Amino acid sequence: MNAELVVADFFARLDVADFEKSRLAFGESITEDCVWMNSGFPTCEGKAACLGFWDGFNQASGFVGLRVEMIAAAVTGTTVVTERIDHLLNAAGEVFASIPLAGVLVVRDGKIAAWRDYFDPRPLMG
Repeated sequence: MNAELVVADFFARLDVADFEKSRLAFGESITEDCVWMNSGFPTCEGKAACLGFWDGFNQASGFVGLRVEMIAAAVTGTTVVTERIDHLLNAAGEVFASIPLAGVLVVRDGKIAAWRDYFDPRPLMG
């Protein structure tokens, strides 16, 4: 499967209003050594750290899933550069925050090995 399809499938699997389902999909979709960087937040290194951040964000905000609106994507080999609007979902399936961003995802063996998002984190820090 090519990198763009892996990334599209990854985001599609996170579009649920059920935290356990999104967490399971996230965990299944990343490599054991995945590195996840979000502007303004600590970098997560390894699957356990990535899942820990996913859990912490749920506890702090009520986040349960992610609906991605893809504006544009460019692919070079195993790297997918995206312009997106990420809509954060609560348990009722409602969008409680929408964040325009640019991101870079690196695919290895059909999974996400690196995920770097660049955005203004201030709306999430209130």
